[in-house]
Amino acid sequence: MKNAVYSDAAGMGIYSMEVTYTPGFNQIAKLKRSGSYAVKGIPSYHKIEDLVYTYNGYRLSSVTENLTLPGKNYGFYGGNTIGNDYLYNAVGN
Repeated sequence: MKNAVYSDAAGMGIYSMEVTYTPGFNQIAKLKRSGSYAVKGIPSYHKIEDLVYTYNGYRLSSVTENLTLPGKNYGFYGGNTIGNDYLYNAVGN
């Protein structure tokens, strides 16, 4: 799946997602999501996350959230801002 839009019964878009893959590896390079949620009590359509994935070969090493507030509060939370987010054992698990 590269793009998706989900709608309610009235056909109003309430959620969308865009995925970009790394050429040749078919790994997710970027993921952007938008959706309907309330900010200060007012429902509206906003960005939820803008993620960038970093790999070491085929292994995921980190995910970075490029979105600023308010959307940053509603999607992925990457608490680690230094070094690799993911570790692997000797056999790659």
